[in-house]
Amino acid sequence: MMASDWTEHYRKLTTLLATAGKDSLLCAFDFFVPPKQMQEFFQNDITRCRLKELCQYDMLTADQYRILTSGNVSTDNLDIGELFLLLRYCVESVGEPQNGWEGEIDPGDKSMATDLLRLRWLRNEIFFRPVHSLEGNFDALWSQVRSLLLRIVRSCNQDDTPLESQVSTLRTQALVGNIDSYEHYRRCISTWCSADMKRFEILLHNTRRQSLPDLIQVSSNNFIQYLSHVSL
Repeated sequence: MMASDWTEHYRKLTTLLATAGKDSLLCAFDFFVPPKQMQEFFQNDITRCRLKELCQYDMLTADQYRILTSGNVSTDNLDIGELFLLLRYCVESVGEPQNGWEGEIDPGDKSMATDLLRLRWLRNEIFFRPVHSLEGNFDALWSQVRSLLLRIVRSCNQDDTPLESQVSTLRTQALVGNIDSYEHYRRCISTWCSADMKRFEILLHNTRRQSLPDLIQVSSNNFIQYLSHVSL
């Protein structure tokens, strides 16, 4: 496989997450927070308090916090990372994964919360590995992301046909020319990753007085697995 093929595959997967991934999470957000209730949700004291905490812990940038607390939020302008943080930390009705947010992903748990963890795991599989490691893995990764995004949309009682068409088009058409759009998508994913790095720093801080075995138990395999991605 030529290096250009690896780069194309990496860009396609990044674009898939940043576009179709965003659309699936937007569908989920609209399901849990109907558009007519959206401004009320963002002005809610609990939501604003959680957004402030996310900003204080550097999981939201100052610009993101300003936009989300502006009083006139348009979800169309939010990226996948912002939607993920809102669903993970601010929308209580999403619930929790069967094994908790820091536990191992239960294959039988198809809840929205666990699908959020699956999406984050797939992001790590794509974003924290050398580009050339996509050789032989591109089709499998694409299939996993596609299936997950479609299931998220269907779980919100929405027609998955538009998303299926979007994913199919991206899969078959070459990415041409518009490097600015790709760089925007890459930055969106990178900012989302940075928020998770801050989350693990907080996790380490909160468990710093525990022994190493206790730390590993608390943070679970997701933490160790994440660090293994980062070290590559």
